[in-house]
Amino acid sequence: MKIIHEDEALLVIDKPAKVTVEDLALSLSKKFYFLEDLPRFGLVHRLDKETSGVLLIAKNIDSLSSLQKAFKEQQVKKRYLCLVHGKTEQEGEIKSLIGRAPSDRKKQKVYFFNEPKAENKREAITRYKKRKDFQD
Repeated sequence: MKIIHEDEALLVIDKPAKVTVEDLALSLSKKFYFLEDLPRFGLVHRLDKETSGVLLIAKNIDSLSSLQKAFKEQQVKKRYLCLVHGKTEQEGEIKSLIGRAPSDRKKQKVYFFNEPKAENKREAITRYKKRKDFQD
């Protein structure tokens, strides 16, 4: 784990793949003891275990509340880079719904609009642009 940025309100961490955010937060709380006093150890958002990327950790309750509100109100733009097997259009948009997985409340599940149990789910819109084609 690498700290990308730190100030009085925020830690910005480079989370490696194969590490859960919970394990990372516990590890950080040994160095930054005050995180133990914050809800969710100051975790502003989550990344899947298999996903590497930038993770925001608030260092105080005001920062945590403010950043969580920004995420909830979709004021934060998130960018992902992924590898896709098969052919895709040069660019496009994928619309679906997202909500808690019935089999595991800790996980999220993609629901399609006409699927049973799709009501009361959040709309998820992914816009993509292809950067490069790779040869097999």
